Amino acid sequence: MKNKVLTRETFTNILFTALRLAGAAFAGYLLLSLSAHSAFVFLDVASGIIVLFPIIVICGLLKWRYNAPVAPLAYALGTPLGLFGVSLGLVTMFSYMADLLALAPATAILLLTALYGGVVSGIGYLFIQPDQKPMPKIGIWPAILCTIGLSLVAWGAVGEEQWLIYGASDKPISMIALVVVLALITPSSNSFLKRLTTANMFVILILTVMGVIDLATIGAETNYADPEAYLHSMSAIYLSINTGLLIYLLCIVWSIYSGDFDDLDFGRMNWHLVEAFSLIVLITISPPSLYHFLS
Repeated sequence: MKNKVLTRETFTNILFTALRLAGAAFAGYLLLSLSAHSAFVFLDVASGIIVLFPIIVICGLLKWRYNAPVAPLAYALGTPLGLFGVSLGLVTMFSYMADLLALAPATAILLLTALYGGVVSGIGYLFIQPDQKPMPKIGIWPAILCTIGLSLVAWGAVGEEQWLIYGASDKPISMIALVVVLALITPSSNSFLKRLTTANMFVILILTVMGVIDLATIGAETNYADPEAYLHSMSAIYLSINTGLLIYLLCIVWSIYSGDFDDLDFGRMNWHLVEAFSLIVLITISPPSLYHFLS
């Protein structure tokens, strides 16, 4: 009788999960139907790999090995992975400003990764239960495997331009050093990983404001007529932000290993990231401002 009850409960859970997934898919279809274009406009394999591959690997591994809840992981990982693609797309855009054929795919990655990441985080948020069980601590080898997966995505997402985007600049090294120093000098009441996550978030938010100031300054100095000036200055900012997002993603993974996942409010942090990126992306790809015409 006990086995029958357990089997019935398991079947009921599977049925309700399938219905909720079907409902989410139907809601996605209705959402796309509100657009003036077909759904195929919103499909991009590269953007999907950047966002979905690491989430599937990490959630699948932790679900299989530790029976970890998937919804909180998707909620935490979706937004920063999407914004990682945004930052990557912006760097690529500045690198190919003279080539319109290369500029269009970079813009697609920029926008579609943001869409995919937001959708994944939104679905994760919808599936979080009120009595959600705590995230179990994982062993060091699953954490290392998840780290390798994220690193491969970060490296492979650039395609054949790894040296152009990563190797030709010391900004990632400076970014890592800055975050570590800030984490070390902050009060030690929290664990080092918590301090590292907070310091990294602080630096990313400050860099987005610095990027907006740089854009305005370059425009005023060059009268918005020198693409090379934008390339050298803004690529440095976005490379640093890109590095910070990778650190943030690794902090999410290692917070599961250290047991700090439930104590860190990744939903609030992700919202701050969305606010900051909305500002800098809008300023980056918007037409010249009123200041341009007045000057």
